[in-house]
Amino acid sequence: MFNDLTQISAAHLFTAASALWLAGIGLTALGRERVKDILLAAVLLVGCLMALSGAAISWNHPVEYNQLQFLSFGLAQADARVDPLSVPFIALLGLLGAAAAVASPSHLAAFKEQGKKGHYWKLTFIFMIGLLQVLLAANAVAFLVFWEIMSLSSAALVAADHIRHRAQRAAFAYLTATRISTAFITAAFLFMHQNTGSWSLAAWHFDTPESLCAAVLLLAGVCTKAGIWPMHVWLPLAYPEPPAPTSALFSGLVSNLAIYLLMRLLLAGSCSHMIIAYVALALGTVSAVWGVLFALMERDLKKLLAYSSVENMGIILTAIGVAILAHSHGLADVAALATAGALFHSLNHGLVKALLFLGASSVERAAHTREMSALGGLSKNLPWTMLCFFVGSLSICAMPPMNCFASKWLLYQTFFHLSFAHVPIMERAIALAMVGILAFVGALSLACFTKAVGIAFLGRPRSEAAAKAKESPSGNPDGLILAQLLLTVACVMVGTSVPIALDGLTPALQQLTNNPALVGSSLFPMPLGQLTLVGALLVSSIYIFVLGGRSATAKSYITWDCGFGPLSTRAEETGSSFSHPIGRIFSQVLQMKVSTEISGKDRRHFPEIVKVETFMTPILETKIYQPLINAFDWLSSSLVRLQTGSIHIHLLYVFLTMILLVFLDTNI
Repeated sequence: MFNDLTQISAAHLFTAASALWLAGIGLTALGRERVKDILLAAVLLVGCLMALSGAAISWNHPVEYNQLQFLSFGLAQADARVDPLSVPFIALLGLLGAAAAVASPSHLAAFKEQGKKGHYWKLTFIFMIGLLQVLLAANAVAFLVFWEIMSLSSAALVAADHIRHRAQRAAFAYLTATRISTAFITAAFLFMHQNTGSWSLAAWHFDTPESLCAAVLLLAGVCTKAGIWPMHVWLPLAYPEPPAPTSALFSGLVSNLAIYLLMRLLLAGSCSHMIIAYVALALGTVSAVWGVLFALMERDLKKLLAYSSVENMGIILTAIGVAILAHSHGLADVAALATAGALFHSLNHGLVKALLFLGASSVERAAHTREMSALGGLSKNLPWTMLCFFVGSLSICAMPPMNCFASKWLLYQTFFHLSFAHVPIMERAIALAMVGILAFVGALSLACFTKAVGIAFLGRPRSEAAAKAKESPSGNPDGLILAQLLLTVACVMVGTSVPIALDGLTPALQQLTNNPALVGSSLFPMPLGQLTLVGALLVSSIYIFVLGGRSATAKSYITWDCGFGPLSTRAEETGSSFSHPIGRIFSQVLQMKVSTEISGKDRRHFPEIVKVETFMTPILETKIYQPLINAFDWLSSSLVRLQTGSIHIHLLYVFLTMILLVFLDTNI
């Protein structure tokens, strides 16, 4: 009886959330703009709270229902299923959607064109409906329909500022990537339907030789959508462009939903193909290293965060590869660690990256630029943004006691356990090498976010706009700041209560590993909460009893300037100079070149102007993708000649096509 009531109430909550967001599209036609923005933000927030409530109710009680009994997609009904795997992603959607709802009114206050506000709300509601229904879809047909709704609405959000060339280019790149991704995923679904005769995602298993082709196609589609190397080129272009509130949803959920699909089908479907494991490990490793290197060299704050997503998607993919590898060898403990690391890091990364993009949006709003060379000194004028961005940076660098530390720790434990398992020596060597690669990537990530925080927030302002920056137009914390604080508190709470969080993921881990005895908290025995409390008390005691008395008598002096007088901002370290030594080491990968120009009458002894610039040439874009684009352009221009405009020629084409079809039919 209780389970029946649970199913009914959860189904009603999810249906009500979608219906409320659908009604929100109609409410965009209301009158007074300020009142309308607050009302629509409330509609978005209430829908997110409904989704969160439905996720909480169905946490350990799978729910199957047909929320739209009158709707059919031809091949299948719009069936929905909420199971333990979809629950944490729905919870993440609800939390990030709530943050976007809180941030939206303050963001829209700067819009002068009222039409843009209406488009923003319509696209945001459609995007939210698509995201939720993708997580609820029980069959492949419904999944693809809502996947397309999510993809097209998010592409429109990328092109929101369509007047700018960079937004047009980003939207075109994202549309191209999502078309390719959908094609691969559709082909994989068709293969699995051919093998099983069913459209139900729960009925598909990838442990047979016939499923290998579908698994390869699925991996290709997911890698394209998640921004895995070498299909990552769209991600640094698209992630920075959506409006600030929806950038949290876009960066925190779009790539993670591709990972969710991979987990649902390959991990829950007991994939045992070794080639899939090896390819996932290889692509994930290259993506992690490639992403963090380009993030370290990036000058645009939002593009830096986007390349960081390439890195973290690669790390998650390596964990999925190890989980498949361990399952193939029957290593249940290693598979459990890898699965927990992949799932937990996917959720943590979505939460943290949304926080960081909101922080970058706050910086852009205040300083009117994302270029770190024009920032600096923002910690005084933007103290709340600085605090939230700093906490997010600590988390993404896996510093204890933040949430990403626990998920990275699980990944380290996975590779350590695999290196001592009874597997071929080559796989043990790969596991040990992966420990070193993870440490290397972690060190570069720490350097990357040290650069982001130090160059953007510390030092002196490098531009007039940075010097005049304010936390908000009114000078007081507004919705955008409150949204950051909400996600910051969530990061700290998850980081300091990891065993509780892993216990919450226990049903999902049991579903993914097919191990009903698995307990999430047993995978992470470290008492982070207690250690954090002890550390905080120790630091507070040292400050109060040792340093507290001295701070009152401290004197301030100017920095020794060698007799040259006050130093200008030109003497400060820039983002390029900070990352240049590491860039020189990997100059062959980054294709980095340095241009130095010295001018003046006696430039050898008394140079008047010294100009140094660094240039990077993306290898993939120039060596692979650009030649492919040129080839398609040539092919398209060649095929245009076939369109002569003559009806007689077109009838001849039809006649020749019919002859070809008859010939093929007789030979088959």
